[in-house]
Amino acid sequence: MLSKKRLNLIFLSFGVFFSFYILFIKSNLYVSETSIMVNKLDSSPNISVMSGLLGGNSSKIEDIKIIENYIYSKELFEKLNKEINLVLHYKSNNLDFIQRIMDFNSFEDILELFYSRISFSFEEVSGIINISFYHLDKAKSQKILTSILSLVESKLNELNSELNKKQLKFVELESKKIKNKLDNSIQKLKDYQDKNKILDPSNNSINIVQNINTLESSIIKKELTLKKLLIFHNANSIEIKNLISELKSLNSSLVKLNSKLTGSNTSSLNQKLIEYNNLKNIININQELYSKSLLILQTTKTEVNKINKVIQKISLPTIADSYSKPNKLYELISLWLILLIVYSIISMILGIIKDRKI
Repeated sequence: MLSKKRLNLIFLSFGVFFSFYILFIKSNLYVSETSIMVNKLDSSPNISVMSGLLGGNSSKIEDIKIIENYIYSKELFEKLNKEINLVLHYKSNNLDFIQRIMDFNSFEDILELFYSRISFSFEEVSGIINISFYHLDKAKSQKILTSILSLVESKLNELNSELNKKQLKFVELESKKIKNKLDNSIQKLKDYQDKNKILDPSNNSINIVQNINTLESSIIKKELTLKKLLIFHNANSIEIKNLISELKSLNSSLVKLNSKLTGSNTSSLNQKLIEYNNLKNIININQELYSKSLLILQTTKTEVNKINKVIQKISLPTIADSYSKPNKLYELISLWLILLIVYSIISMILGIIKDRKI
């Protein structure tokens, strides 16, 4: 059975070893800190209005989540590793033997160590993002954090460009559809003109109205003449009969012209004018829609390769005056408290076992 003296020696050895490790061996890490915001550059009025309607805060949170996911991504680490060779650093003797990556460790272990050196937080209301990076070298810590910000900004604009390209495809497709509608509506008008052998019914209606006015004026004059003649001449006279015949002919022509203008049948000019105007209105609507679609298309094309988002550095990446990790006093107190608790539990268990044996 484990004696009290041996138990004391084991726990004391553990305490002395890890205290020595914390005080003299554990690698000191220097932190570089920065506070940033994601700002949108001025874009088109259409996009600004839509952004305002949908809510700017939602877009901010979306950008923050993208940044957070990208910072803790394999892609970012691999790009940083090409630039700074972090894997070589994590395997070097500069790190203490506990934190150091050994040959038998996997790539996931390297990623886990890298992620443990990053601190990320944000304020939801203001949209301010706080990022920190820990490293053995204070200058390297600042350099790595600066590179992270640059990669994050590039990624945001890469994603934004991809989104704009998708929007461009959609706008181009919609513009083609509207153009087809416009072409079809123009063709329908042409077919209608060819079928009815009429260019513009409104011009024909003007001519008919003028002819009607002329006929009505002639009829009024003839009727006045007839009334005068009836006073002095016999109703059966040749002159009066001829005048009555002319009036009948004029009235017949007037009826025909009126029926052409406002008849109830589908061939009336009034009906043709309604149909013609309907076709014209459809063309006008499609032309207006097509003009707007071309404007949106042009705006979207200019946005595709444009840098729309920039990282605004509220505070530049700092250089630490002294190491931030480990907090030696806190770790020493925590170590001895844990050892004391474990020692007390084991001593109590051993005491209970000893009493039962007696």
